[in-house]
Amino acid sequence: MIDKIPCPNSECEYRERELQWLIGCLPVVERDVMNKLCVCEFTQSQTAHLLGISQQQVSRVRARAIARLKKELSAE
Repeated sequence: MIDKIPCPNSECEYRERELQWLIGCLPVVERDVMNKLCVCEFTQSQTAHLLGISQQQVSRVRARAIARLKKELSAE
């Protein structure tokens, strides 16, 4: 009976794995930016410095990656 009760943690873990997989499918620059911002918790300025691009470019790449991820998640 207990295995039939939905576990919120299980759902969260599934969504987290799904999101990690989707991030892994992003184009290289978008994936690098998202990993540095979300996983490493760097600021946009730090990320820009590490990747050799401007902070404005990081912001645009981040927005593009988020839009792509939202589209993929809503398609399911």
